[in-house]
Amino acid sequence: FNPSPFARITCATQWFSFLGTCRDAHIQRSFLVKKCDHAWHFFCGKGKDKSKPFHWVVPATTTAGSQGAHNMMAVVRATPSSGEEPWLIRQFGPNTKDPMSATHWRDTPMSGVQMMAARQNLLKEYPMNAKFGMSINSYASRRAGSNLLAIINAEDVIRRAHGNWKSFSSMADV
Repeated sequence: FNPSPFARITCATQWFSFLGTCRDAHIQRSFLVKKCDHAWHFFCGKGKDKSKPFHWVVPATTTAGSQGAHNMMAVVRATPSSGEEPWLIRQFGPNTKDPMSATHWRDTPMSGVQMMAARQNLLKEYPMNAKFGMSINSYASRRAGSNLLAIINAEDVIRRAHGNWKSFSSMADV
């Protein structure tokens, strides 16, 4: 466990895309609506094609228990200040791509490219010790849950509901 808030915010980007089935761009157009016992409920005001608003949810428990989820949410910018645009993940500095060398927060949203680079750099740390750069983008991550449901032979209606997919072609295995 790395107690660094910068490592935790990087983990939150993956948690949101994998379990919330939400792309990085949509994460950065969202805000927290409600905190419940078992989940956090978010709203994205600008969905696909910067229209089509939608709600999304992440569980309040991870495989490590509820403390892991609470640790990640503690560093998320859940509610924007009055008059500001919503976004959840703030930049860290001095290097926005390396959470392990970060020393301070910036009051500006992190871009999707910065999120992907931060995830790649975090994987190089213990216990993963990745020796190569993996493409960890939210576009593929948000399909992972649907693919895992396919592996266990879940019904197609369940797979579509997990990611709010409208058609089978949208659920193509990655």
